[in-house]
Amino acid sequence: MKMKLIIAVLAACFALQIARAADVVVIDKPEALPTFEWIGRTLVKEPAYKSEKVRYTIWALGEGKKSVMTMVWDESGGTGKGYDTFYFDTNFNGDLTEAAKCFHGPTFDVPKIKEADGPREFSIHAVLEGDNFNWQSAWEMTGPEVGFHVSQLPGNLKIQWSNALKTAPVYHLGGRAEVHANGKNPGEMLATWSAGGMAEVSTDVNLVGEPQCLLRFYHSNVPGGGEAQILLRTLSAGGAKLEDIPFTGGCGCAGSYNKGLLIPSRVPPGAHQVVVQLNRPAFLGGKAEFIFTVRFENPDFGKPLIDPAYQALKAAYPGVPIASLRRVAAPGQELKGFPEENVVAAQVFDNSLYGPTRDWDMSLFNAGGEPSLSLGAQIHHKVDARTLMKFDLSALPKDVKISGAQLRLTLSNSAFTGTQPGAKITAYAMKREWNELECGWRNAKKDVAWSALGADGPADHDAEAVGSVDIGGFPAAKEKYRFVTIDLSELVKKWQGGEPNYGVVLKYSGGGCVKFHSSEFQDYPFRPTLLLACSGLDLKAAAAPAVALDADLEAAKVSAKKANKPLVVKFFSPTCAVCKRVQETTFADAEVKASLAKNYQYVNVNIDDHAQLALELGVGSVPAVVMLKSDGQTKLGLINSEKLTDTTAFLTLLSDAGK
Repeated sequence: MKMKLIIAVLAACFALQIARAADVVVIDKPEALPTFEWIGRTLVKEPAYKSEKVRYTIWALGEGKKSVMTMVWDESGGTGKGYDTFYFDTNFNGDLTEAAKCFHGPTFDVPKIKEADGPREFSIHAVLEGDNFNWQSAWEMTGPEVGFHVSQLPGNLKIQWSNALKTAPVYHLGGRAEVHANGKNPGEMLATWSAGGMAEVSTDVNLVGEPQCLLRFYHSNVPGGGEAQILLRTLSAGGAKLEDIPFTGGCGCAGSYNKGLLIPSRVPPGAHQVVVQLNRPAFLGGKAEFIFTVRFENPDFGKPLIDPAYQALKAAYPGVPIASLRRVAAPGQELKGFPEENVVAAQVFDNSLYGPTRDWDMSLFNAGGEPSLSLGAQIHHKVDARTLMKFDLSALPKDVKISGAQLRLTLSNSAFTGTQPGAKITAYAMKREWNELECGWRNAKKDVAWSALGADGPADHDAEAVGSVDIGGFPAAKEKYRFVTIDLSELVKKWQGGEPNYGVVLKYSGGGCVKFHSSEFQDYPFRPTLLLACSGLDLKAAAAPAVALDADLEAAKVSAKKANKPLVVKFFSPTCAVCKRVQETTFADAEVKASLAKNYQYVNVNIDDHAQLALELGVGSVPAVVMLKSDGQTKLGLINSEKLTDTTAFLTLLSDAGK
């Protein structure tokens, strides 16, 4: 009879409230598996089994060595009738004849099992429909420091059994947690990737027992530490670290978790590393970096980009300085695409608007933090996507004279996209305010609707186009990307002259669809860029990153030291729904705002712009709050997401960490 297993899928709990600073363990080769030589593999008394081939497995519970539970699997009807009877040595005395230790399928719950030499408790829940070969379940561990659920999911991880107690496999519920990436062990080569191509890493976080005795954390979530963080660590020819580039997105599937990265052009060819960081609690092994190796091909490394927008302005306005305005939120993001480029930090807002699809309605979906933007009929979508974009020019001095302006976009060679001959992108000036992190197909910002869906009404944008560009035939053979430009000279001059700047909406016409890189894209020169031929602008002074006051980490450090107040750093991601909810609830609460203003120096930073700092502070997932001393360096505590959603709990933990 074919078995169909039904398991309650249980997400990792986060009982760890404040994690203290700890050293990070670097793991660059497979760790030796535990031997469990201390396990006696004996029973004092066994029942009369019905099966000729009864099955044994052993579970070591918790950190100690006294909580060793033997499990036996038997057939109530004799050989060949189906394994359906289970014995659990729940008090570790070796006597399986005690009545409370026998359980029968198809469904059963084992009462709490108390650790013999520790404070933790364990429980098991199983739902089965007879199976002669496989048996799985979900386990729960609770304790004073941390609690979690763990399972053998996905189905290829089955509980291992032996027909002899002496050779019974051993699991360790409470042993150290380890990472596999793309099925490989630390130190092994993951892949050879090419710059401009998509790299994907799938992680599994397992509790380690004997070989093949693995228990997985759902979605690679470590209890008390959040999901695994995946970084590309680029190295110089001599092996020195250049930078850590975070993989983004994330798609969980049972016991694994996937993240991707479009390899930036700045990555040099040669050997580099993929680093998987686990914020493990101490009893699961402590914080660790698991190192895997990769190789890169980048034949265009070091070659300057050919920028059609720069060339057009240079030809039209000879001798006039040209500035490249794009989003720069942290030092190092001002990377030039070509030697003569003058990068000027600008506040840039962009967001694609998506309507209903074949499978779900994206009308309220917000894409303000996505690394890619879309135009046209995306696969399975019922209406064409369009994109809003705004470059904030308010930081430009009023006496700057703008001669010409070109908007440069980078089309990306993405799956399920492509344009027909004659396809165009057309820009229209927006007539009303919108919020990048709130707007969608139905709304301009929270609780404010467009005059027509998709920002397509007469009150939303001008009827007359301000510029367009032909993008037909993209991608051509071997074309990884394409720069395209739209002349916005007259519109930008009006903005500089005092007319309201609400940005533009970009629409697509012609067969097919296209994606292009956003202002959050990690290959900085390929972000949307507004090039200005202008005079009266001090390009050197303007190159400093434009950072919002409450997001300026360096300024917050100075202020904390001056006022002798603890520094509260909140990490968020623009793609994180919980981050938005926390900002709108907990951090909008009057008592929280008053406490932060009176007792602390508070700053709210994007984890994508401060990935290395987050790593150093042990931030495993967002939202998260780290409290530092007034010196801006000494860590006092870490408050994870589940406590940030509870205003009262957050205030208590904030006060405790600051003492």
